[in-house]
Amino acid sequence: MPGSFYGVDDLPLFAEIEALVFDTRLTPGEATLIADELERLIPEPDAPLRALEFLGHRMMRLEALRASMLHQPARLGIAVGMLAGLVRAAH
Repeated sequence: MPGSFYGVDDLPLFAEIEALVFDTRLTPGEATLIADELERLIPEPDAPLRALEFLGHRMMRLEALRASMLHQPARLGIAVGMLAGLVRAAH
């Protein structure tokens, strides 16, 4: 995401999300719709959880990621930002 900064500690999370996006095999149309929706949700206060719930039906492994980050709200926001960028790049 523009304006986002990630550190070395974020690399494992990035790799996990990158694999999740790759394994989902989104069509270009799906990737555009999902990225647009993620970018729309990001500014909202409860955006990370809502975004992951929104995508849970399409990206099955996302539920495990969401569950693992429930107690890490800052990391959850980072994850959604990464997800939006990677989905946008997938098409």
